[in-house]
Amino acid sequence: MVALDGDIAPLAADTITDADGRYVLCGIPRGSHDFAAIAEGGYDILKNPPRSIDVAGDMTLDVELRR
Repeated sequence: MVALDGDIAPLAADTITDADGRYVLCGIPRGSHDFAAIAEGGYDILKNPPRSIDVAGDMTLDVELRR
């Protein structure tokens, strides 16, 4: 699952990836947002903490989870 939160309340968006790990979040306004990716199967949130990203239009964000 990937999730986004930001500086424009009450923005919150999340989605589940497809079988290949691809995902799309639409309608996200420009600005700074906290991005998090989580997964079952031994992935620890402490090893994959949320990070701040700056959205400035269409973008691709590749994420590699750590066990």
